[in-house]
Amino acid sequence: MMNDLPQHLEIALVPNAALVTVVRASLRAAMPLWGASELVDTAELLTSEMVSNALQHGLATEISVRATWDQSLLRVEVGEDDAAPLDAVPSATSLDATSGRGLFLIDKLAERWGTASAPRGKTGWFELIAQPTPPVLADCSVAAHHAPVPCP
Repeated sequence: MMNDLPQHLEIALVPNAALVTVVRASLRAAMPLWGASELVDTAELLTSEMVSNALQHGLATEISVRATWDQSLLRVEVGEDDAAPLDAVPSATSLDATSGRGLFLIDKLAERWGTASAPRGKTGWFELIAQPTPPVLADCSVAAHHAPVPCP
């Protein structure tokens, strides 16, 4: 981990087809530097879903993404300046549908998630928590005098 202070990534762009790619690449570059490598794949997927929802269903002139890493908690917020009402309820989707699984994935993979009205639009957010890494145990299959720590 870089240090114990919260780490931040902020991106604000006009809605366009490259936005999801830019956000994914930015997360993939920043998160290992923060010590959050184990969450990169899930964070990329869920952020892509939120940004895609904003692009597909919103009327925003600006979409912002803010990721904050604070020791073991990653919080990602996707804001848009579209003041349309919030409608974020995971719904059942048929197996052959080509879309409609974004909120379902967020609901299943995020520790917590939600939406909120903002002064200039609305924000969707999710949180992921890194799992503590278990200690490495000594390999007691080798002779005890070769083990780096005493074996029971």
